[in-house]
Amino acid sequence: MKVVIILLCTIKILAFIFIVVCTVGGWFIQNPPADYAPAGWKPQATSGSAALTTSQTLKTPQLYLLTFSLMLACMGEMERL
Repeated sequence: MKVVIILLCTIKILAFIFIVVCTVGGWFIQNPPADYAPAGWKPQATSGSAALTTSQTLKTPQLYLLTFSLMLACMGEMERL
């Protein structure tokens, strides 16, 4: 039981450090100038909308992998209840 308490305290301390570091680091991030482009970069020509239709989305494996991983995450959280 003592190990669990120490572990929980450690996780809380690390989470606090993570929040502080991310917050302070975020203050230094700036948007690049509007006309910025890396050297040698050529933008791709777009042909309208990149969004998929419902039937196209149902054919992608990414949808099912995302759904499966979210289901696993929810089941893991429900176990804690």
